[in-house]
Amino acid sequence: MDEQQKPVTDEIDLSVLFRKVGSAIQSFGTGVMRVAAKFRRVPYQNRASFLGIIGVSVALAVAYSFLLKEKYYESTLIINCAHLNKRLADNALDKLDALAEETNAAGLAKVLNISDSLANSILGFKVRTFVTEEEIIDLELLKKQLELVGKQGDEAAIEYVLTRIDIDDRHSFEITVRTSVPEIIPDLQDPVVNYLRNNSYVKRRLDINRSILQNKMDKINSDLTKLDSLKRAIFENYKKMAVQGREGSNNVILSDRAVTDPIVIFNADLALYNEMKGIEQNLYLEPEFEVIDGFTEFSEPASPGLVKLIVIAFVLGFIVAWLDLGVRELNKFLAKFD
Repeated sequence: MDEQQKPVTDEIDLSVLFRKVGSAIQSFGTGVMRVAAKFRRVPYQNRASFLGIIGVSVALAVAYSFLLKEKYYESTLIINCAHLNKRLADNALDKLDALAEETNAAGLAKVLNISDSLANSILGFKVRTFVTEEEIIDLELLKKQLELVGKQGDEAAIEYVLTRIDIDDRHSFEITVRTSVPEIIPDLQDPVVNYLRNNSYVKRRLDINRSILQNKMDKINSDLTKLDSLKRAIFENYKKMAVQGREGSNNVILSDRAVTDPIVIFNADLALYNEMKGIEQNLYLEPEFEVIDGFTEFSEPASPGLVKLIVIAFVLGFIVAWLDLGVRELNKFLAKFD
């Protein structure tokens, strides 16, 4: 009788698998600890190099703080202009920044219409947009795609989505002024705003829109005067009808050939009045060019203080020391092949 053979199986002993996994984890942890211990010893073994580089970095930071660095103060102004885009805003503020960097501040004083002493205290300008050009382009492409889809689907739903995804801050800009004298910051708001408002491209469009609104309001005022006369005529007609004892209806007879519904007249008058008030609001607020938040004077400088500079110098010195050690070790290794 043949000896009974043991069945062959592909099953893995779980205890062996767990031992191997545990051994691998232990080996990895031991390796990490050895690397950490080596990194801990390296700065001590090369303490002269590390202390020297870090000491020089901290000394330079202290010297920069007391001898070279000029304290500066910053404040931001947020405006919204329907006629400004990123390129126009960047170009306008880059010009101001270039003028501020000139030794002679006469150019900046002339452009902003301020005194030379005020211009001498300005160190620079910068502008930041809340929405990038890439985001605007992506938004417009998405709108086009939704419009194409809307022709084949629910147009009302697509229109709702289009209004919801519109970006409100696409024409908003944050302008930062940097100065050595914080007390002058509030005095710079009007000059900077007027500089942007008087840009030839922006000014023409603001002027023509204001003129259109003003002419429209004059026309509405004229129409309201006529409607007031018509309402008085209707009211007088009602009074005559009451005196004469005539029985009327919802219609008022003004003449033999004209029949007028008074509700239509009064509704038209109210609609024109509301439209006029909306125009007055736009003329006053100027939503096409509006200051959202103005400059604010701060007592604390925006430039980094001594403690912050020392911390930065220490970190940079530590990194440079490691790089120096790596270069020296690499040089030793390559020297073996000479």
